[in-house]
Amino acid sequence: MVRKHLPLNGQLEMLAALLLSLLSDVVLFVAVRQSIRWISVQLRPLRVCLVISGQIALIFLIVWLPQEISGRLSVKYGWKVIPQFLIMISGFNVFTAIAACIFILVLSGVLIHHLFWPFVSRLFYQVARYRLVRNHKAMASLGAICMIFAFPSLRGLVAGILGWLQFFQAK
Repeated sequence: MVRKHLPLNGQLEMLAALLLSLLSDVVLFVAVRQSIRWISVQLRPLRVCLVISGQIALIFLIVWLPQEISGRLSVKYGWKVIPQFLIMISGFNVFTAIAACIFILVLSGVLIHHLFWPFVSRLFYQVARYRLVRNHKAMASLGAICMIFAFPSLRGLVAGILGWLQFFQAK
């Protein structure tokens, strides 16, 4: 299909861009595999941040940079072949960039979990230790507080229900 619609030089540009895009896909997969091995040796926030930065740099290099260079070459020198080649490279690498973004999102989740789990685990372990879930008074109070914050217009109703419950609890 490409052969029927493009002249020979357009076909060579597209084929070269496709091969270079395939090479960048292979580089991405190798980089992801090596970074996972590097992180799995010892999970440290600095390592995760470095891998995230590397993935962002890779996206920058394979999508944004070819477009930027092609625009500058086209404007400055009036060239047509090399800017078209660079635009094709950038276009073919969009899905590679999407895959790198998904990896960045997963690593961001790992980083957030690694940073905040020590604080959250202390809370959860205390809840399990003191068996707050089985304490009906504590759970009713927590539910009332959540209702007040969720629906500020119901403060009077929630206060009335709590007063009613305390009245029957006293008897």
